[in-house]
Amino acid sequence: HRNHPWVEDLADRVLGEALAPEGRAGLARCGAIVTTAVERRTALVVLRLRFQIHQTRGRPDLYAEEVVLTGFAREGGRVRWLEPNSEEVRTLLEVRPSGNLPEATKRNQARWAMDTLEAEAGALDALARERAQRLAEAHNRLRQVVGGGRVTATAYPPDVLAVYVLVPGER
Repeated sequence: HRNHPWVEDLADRVLGEALAPEGRAGLARCGAIVTTAVERRTALVVLRLRFQIHQTRGRPDLYAEEVVLTGFAREGGRVRWLEPNSEEVRTLLEVRPSGNLPEATKRNQARWAMDTLEAEAGALDALARERAQRLAEAHNRLRQVVGGGRVTATAYPPDVLAVYVLVPGER
């Protein structure tokens, strides 16, 4: 087994829901909740990052991928990105709804997040490039110890797997 059992279970459930008959939305890939845990509207974003690792000495390229949880909020008219996989982001995974949102409001909140992601495509690409650099550095540290040539890594454009909007509620 190459994956943690939790990852395998989640993948099985997501695949099962994707193939389920219409009308069953147990695992939505886009949504919104109202919660008292945030003071400003915040979006959580699940990204799949894919990389091509270029080796030296005529060896074939390698491929890697990573799933990253990040997010953003608007502050002072600007988008503030949350550090990927940080404690701040992980804490937001634990928030609980404090009320209900009408379906139309959920769709509007999700549209806001998707529009922001589209406008911030450059920031997502920069995140992918930074993660590619870290990946290459990790490979090169290992190769320095065990021998082998250096590598470089190229990032593909990130895939947005899921977006969840946290809407501030009354405290």
